Amino acid sequence: MILDVVTVGLTLNTATRVIIACAGVGSRMQVIHRDLHKGLLPYKEAPLLWHIISKIPIEHEILILAGYKSEQVRNFIQICFPHRKLDFVEVTDYLSADSGTAKSMIAAHAFVSDSFWYLPCDGIFGDELGELIRNEPNESTVFVADLASVESPEDFTTIEPILGRINKIQFKGAYNHLNKAKIFTGLMYVKDGRSFIERLQHLQVNEFVPMLDSTFKVVEVFSWKDFGTPMEYFKNKRLESRYDFSKPHEITYVLPEIIVKYFKDINELDKKKIKPHDLPRVYPTRVGAAKPFFYYQKIIGKTFYNRVNDESFSNLLDWLMSELWVPTSEKVEESVPEFYVDKTLKRIDLIRKNLPYNFDSHFLINDEYDVCPSDILNSIQWEVVMKSIVPRKIHGDLQFDNIVYQEDGKFKLIDWRTSFGECLTGGDVHYDLAKLLGGIRMDYSEVKRGNFQFLTKSTDVKFNFPSCNNQEVLEDTLQQFCSDNGFDWEKIQLLVSLIYLNMSPLHSRPFSDLLFFHALKQLNQEERN
Repeated sequence: MILDVVTVGLTLNTATRVIIACAGVGSRMQVIHRDLHKGLLPYKEAPLLWHIISKIPIEHEILILAGYKSEQVRNFIQICFPHRKLDFVEVTDYLSADSGTAKSMIAAHAFVSDSFWYLPCDGIFGDELGELIRNEPNESTVFVADLASVESPEDFTTIEPILGRINKIQFKGAYNHLNKAKIFTGLMYVKDGRSFIERLQHLQVNEFVPMLDSTFKVVEVFSWKDFGTPMEYFKNKRLESRYDFSKPHEITYVLPEIIVKYFKDINELDKKKIKPHDLPRVYPTRVGAAKPFFYYQKIIGKTFYNRVNDESFSNLLDWLMSELWVPTSEKVEESVPEFYVDKTLKRIDLIRKNLPYNFDSHFLINDEYDVCPSDILNSIQWEVVMKSIVPRKIHGDLQFDNIVYQEDGKFKLIDWRTSFGECLTGGDVHYDLAKLLGGIRMDYSEVKRGNFQFLTKSTDVKFNFPSCNNQEVLEDTLQQFCSDNGFDWEKIQLLVSLIYLNMSPLHSRPFSDLLFFHALKQLNQEERN
């Protein structure tokens, strides 16, 4: 049988301990994210693959069966696990009618001389996984879970065990004919790996499930969570108790020692390095990129939301003035119309597409503000936005979650904006100041915990959200700082409204709705004033 596979980095001469299957397209999961491999979908601020690999004992070698979006899988693993013993097999046929788990597993034949573990990339376990791998079984074993662990058991392979062994097996579909059926988690241990794969080659089947028979012991596990269907993924995501603050074309993974960001637009990657290289005292110094990821070493400290008070905020503003907001040679004025006006108008068009509201209707906000979206958006005071341009080097997303307060009392900035129009380090300093003010008035750290409310009934809109602790004191401090340094407070307040408006189409509902109506409310107040 001729295999349509390519081996990459082949260094092992003995059996591979743990095989992780990542070759398949995962077509069901593309409704969640079309551009990202399913093993890289986020859960608890980390990709599924990170959760899996982190539970595998460090002494065990890992083989990744890669195929669909293999570059993503390989680059992510090499970024996050540079010291692990691992190799990749490239499965080039993952689309044809002959593709499937069997052909992917056959690709590992050159690595397998004895036993091996096998598991898919869309299910995670707790510490139980490490214990199972360390306590290697003395015979081939499949690991199952209770039917109640998933919403739709018919989407999974089900097993009928008798006396602790496989009696019957059903590859997806109806399972009512099985007695005391269990869900096959995909995790298995194969005692005689070479014989297993040789028999798999001889059968010439797409899936390896027909190979699972009474020679396999059945063991139940209790920490398994499946993420292989949209239903299961969203069910487990809801249990996170965090609001999904992510953007559709950008994902941030917060790992113990490193921050990794996925960008759909790979042109962002090289640009993302420019600000840290330009101001190494301000930003993380160890940064890198491997398509489609940008990464930097995690800064030890607390986000400024956890450390802010009047004194520390004053210290922050002084530090920003001396270290970040320094003169720039870039032609910031030329980028202002594109960045402030054109970008906002494009975002308004996206809001019209994303949200189901009639912009010509009148809405009552929080029983107090009567607003007509079209009227307000057509009367934005662009002349205020365009005046008082102060070119400086800027961060571009300067809210407290992107400011790390280190143990020594120093600051570092993370998650900076790539550009201000065509400017890669510079911009209008008023934009950074407005970002600070916006993050004081709306505590994004609390929003990420889901601590906000949005309700709508016909044209009656109600919402609330927490502001930063000591909001009034911090605003007074910021306003005085702006007055002392000749910055335009009127412009900054208008920019805050536009920032909320621009954020709206980048986030999921109902937060996008809240941002939209809150921006309208603020624009309405500013117009009255």
